Amino acid sequence: MSDFKDWCEKVMPFVIASSNGEVVQASCDNGHSWFDMSECERSDPALQFDFDDYDYRIKPRTIKIGDFDVPEPMRTDIGIGNKYFTPSLASASAIGCKWLGDGRDYELLRNGLCHDTCEAAEVHAKALIALTSAK
Repeated sequence: MSDFKDWCEKVMPFVIASSNGEVVQASCDNGHSWFDMSECERSDPALQFDFDDYDYRIKPRTIKIGDFDVPEPMRTDIGIGNKYFTPSLASASAIGCKWLGDGRDYELLRNGLCHDTCEAAEVHAKALIALTSAK
């Protein structure tokens, strides 16, 4: 396979996402900070999709809970055996779960309480607790 074809296969999901109105982001510090590519000047090297010097992603969608921007919960089941995380309100943390396809999984999914990362579920827990905790 040619280098050009490999590059095209890497770039295509970002081009499609951008054409669908999603925000594509780049990072030059191994994902510690991200910037929207739509804000780049035309001469910015990030726009060349240089995968050696930059990381790229589609900006995660968020929902607003109180003052918190929480990563959008999963909206579809993820298949038997796959891992997900749900907020733990008792300790403002996350609980790791394995998708079994049972009633509990679907109830958490319907209620918007399933996340694909531990960090997202923790932010969700903190946001929910902040709504009702004593000040």
